[in-house]
Amino acid sequence: MLQGLAPIEAVLPRLHELSGKRVLVVGDIVLDRYVIGRATRLSREAPVPVLVHEESFALPGSAANPARNICALGSAAVQVGVVGDDDAGAELIGLLRAAGVDTGGVVRVPGRRTTVKQRVLARSALRYPQQLLRLDWLAEGPLPEDAISGLVLAVEALAPGADAILISDYQGGVANQAVLEACLSAKEKWGLPVCVDAQHNLWQYRGVDCVKCNREEVAAALGSPPLTEGDFRGAAGQILNRLGAGMVAITRGAEGMALQPRAGPYISVPAPNRTEVFDVVGAGDTVIAIITLGMIARWDPWVVATVAQLGAGIVIQKLGNATPTLEQLEEAANRWLQPGAASLR
Repeated sequence: MLQGLAPIEAVLPRLHELSGKRVLVVGDIVLDRYVIGRATRLSREAPVPVLVHEESFALPGSAANPARNICALGSAAVQVGVVGDDDAGAELIGLLRAAGVDTGGVVRVPGRRTTVKQRVLARSALRYPQQLLRLDWLAEGPLPEDAISGLVLAVEALAPGADAILISDYQGGVANQAVLEACLSAKEKWGLPVCVDAQHNLWQYRGVDCVKCNREEVAAALGSPPLTEGDFRGAAGQILNRLGAGMVAITRGAEGMALQPRAGPYISVPAPNRTEVFDVVGAGDTVIAIITLGMIARWDPWVVATVAQLGAGIVIQKLGNATPTLEQLEEAANRWLQPGAASLR
């Protein structure tokens, strides 16, 4: 078993290898809106703060966030997903393009609502604004058959030009059986690794190269939460074998990450940043983006896990769906990594 972060000399010389790749990102894309105001007083109408508006902005969210992360690291991302034929859908496509994401695989569905998540945050004496509430506008009903067919056709058309496929399942219907089968077919036909951020049913992802999940998703899949290091090691091995996957990554929040590759020892890496935490939204998207790029670069799993944790440590210092750059990863490596080897047990 490997414990600890990889040494700096194993990481720094290879960070540039995250750039120059091309990833097909498949999943549920969302428009994330933020409204920030200054808390001035309590309302006389109800026991709630009154906010004076300061700023509003929007970011691509859910499966659009791994795509943004990939572009921020110097690689190319091609988005496959669904939006409605509404203003929010047009805004989301525009934001993706502004971030450098190729939207050639985005299917617009007439009459369907684009999913929007709006967060209202209050700024006071604290350094960062605090979230008061989130209001969601959700598409109703399952995806129509013609939309599913469009997604399948997009995967089939775009996969030959990709180095890997990343599936980000936010339970919005895009990662359905037909689309998953198209991705696995592309894996066999073109030799593409398929990496999955599985936020729902782990067991539908049999045959993929890497699955990322968190503690809660593992508990739902196996019937009990992992608590000890031995629990995580056993859970990762069980999921790996049942899925026939090449690697399983379990994110553990402040405790870091557990990683079990098919070939090699179980790896436990700590979180390098446990104190400068502002907003954990989107950290998992950064992790799966770096894992996917690291697999394309044929990195050692220990280096993959370490750099993924560096990326997560960067974005949790920022508000909203944030992305790290190569320069920020280099700074983080110099700050948080040490020379020498971790302990092998």
